[in-house]
Amino acid sequence: MILLETDMHTLLTSAQRVCRNWRSRIEYSVDLQAALFFRPVKYRLPRGELGIRNPLPTDYIWPFFCARNELYWGAPPIEGGAEIPMYNPRDIERFFREGASWRRMLFQQSPRSCIGLVEEDGKAADGPAYTEAKVRPFEDYLRIGDIIFSYEDSFHHPHEALGRRPLIHPLPEEGLLWNTGASLTMYPPV
Repeated sequence: MILLETDMHTLLTSAQRVCRNWRSRIEYSVDLQAALFFRPVKYRLPRGELGIRNPLPTDYIWPFFCARNELYWGAPPIEGGAEIPMYNPRDIERFFREGASWRRMLFQQSPRSCIGLVEEDGKAADGPAYTEAKVRPFEDYLRIGDIIFSYEDSFHHPHEALGRRPLIHPLPEEGLLWNTGASLTMYPPV
């Protein structure tokens, strides 16, 4: 089928506008939904083996939130000379509209529900401390929206939040810098 050979960005945006038949096929095809990182694939990778990463966080999502954070709270500490992307205010509606599909996307295939926390000022003898936390929101896999929602309130109403720093600060290389002065909360509150 031609849709299985179509790139992810086209499937998510313009291909669904071609006709109702294509939209329906994209929406209800298990294989296409897995290729778009909305549904888990049917296989499992052994622990430690790298999965297929969703390219959208690197290409679109982290750059938007990284640039937005810099605008309101200043640049995070970045090593290696990485550049913070430009902030485009027109993207706000795309990222914050009700039901935005990127929130339901998995980070990788086959999906995992673990977050690795690297503590730069940790107590490890040979460098940063590393902790792995298992997160299973609603008995599902970890999705992009589960991470973003932990600080969305401070962005959703930016004029009310100008004095508050976000809990999580995205970095250009897919990483997340944790604000250690804030407490970790799950969204929605349990």
